[in-house]
Amino acid sequence: MIKQAAVVVGCMGVAAICGYVASSTVVPKTKIRGSNAILIYSRCGQKINACLTPEESTLLKGILNNRRLYSDSPSCGFDEDISIRFGDQIFCVAHDTCPTIVYSRGGDKDCDAASAADRLCMTISKTEREIIDQIFEKYGGFFPCTRTGLFSDPRFVCC
Repeated sequence: MIKQAAVVVGCMGVAAICGYVASSTVVPKTKIRGSNAILIYSRCGQKINACLTPEESTLLKGILNNRRLYSDSPSCGFDEDISIRFGDQIFCVAHDTCPTIVYSRGGDKDCDAASAADRLCMTISKTEREIIDQIFEKYGGFFPCTRTGLFSDPRFVCC
């Protein structure tokens, strides 16, 4: 009985270690290289391209860095015209108030790619989304920035 329990515990330990190694090496995560964020908001007559303060950049880096990425095709509406950039890394913010961010590695994967396999997404908390919205609002951007229920092509929808 003791030998069987030891074997079960040993197998569980090996499985836990294998699971940890697989999840930490196979699942991609964001790794922000830059320290200065740029905010882009081009919608409804607004053309904003702002270098954020060091404090705002640090805050956004804390929210967006080291996040697990997954493939998906959320219907929130995304493109690079509403984004946060750290160098060639682009974090596209949902046009509505959805807590999903689409990650683009500077053209390697596109924020408004047609297929889920080409979109790398992350989920943030409601509080983190509110912080991002407040930073955009400070510079003149606002959410939601599409008409309610209309997601055909948000680049052509005026708010």
